[in-house]
Amino acid sequence: MIRAHRIKLMLKLIHTLSLMLASNIIYSQDAISEIETITRNGLVYHQLSTKLLSGILLSFHENGQLKSEENYINGKKQGLSKKFNKNGYLYAKGHYIDGVREGKHKWFYEGGQVQSTQDYQGGEAHGLSEIFHLNGTLLSRVNFIEGKRDGLENIFTVTGALQQRRHYKNGILIHITNP
Repeated sequence: MIRAHRIKLMLKLIHTLSLMLASNIIYSQDAISEIETITRNGLVYHQLSTKLLSGILLSFHENGQLKSEENYINGKKQGLSKKFNKNGYLYAKGHYIDGVREGKHKWFYEGGQVQSTQDYQGGEAHGLSEIFHLNGTLLSRVNFIEGKRDGLENIFTVTGALQQRRHYKNGILIHITNP
């Protein structure tokens, strides 16, 4: 089952990359600012036109720092999306297919260390979720199925010692143990 899911995900990724390549060849446009776009019915258009956005969309914080860099094809997020804080540090990145989160998404501390990771399928948390302490040690690990925690969640101290175990079923906390 996991292998079938991976094959399906790889086929979607190949399709996405093909669309991105074709879009770049056909449109070959530079990145545009968010203020040059408008969103209608969940799709992003070039402002004052009926042309769907295909290219890189940039948005900026009030201080001028880059806020996000996102790829679009036919008005929908497609491919890599990056988000930055007001100081210019990358704080989130992940992939989209047809405007929906897909695959592994990552969030970062300001120093660049991974803060958390979450697998997505069809826009919902599905698969492994991990949260890390600032020093890089694992804080929490749990599995999600269709957006809900399912199975064993282990919670660790900053030194890596097991602090607590939580058992979930279909998003409902069933049992907690403290070793």
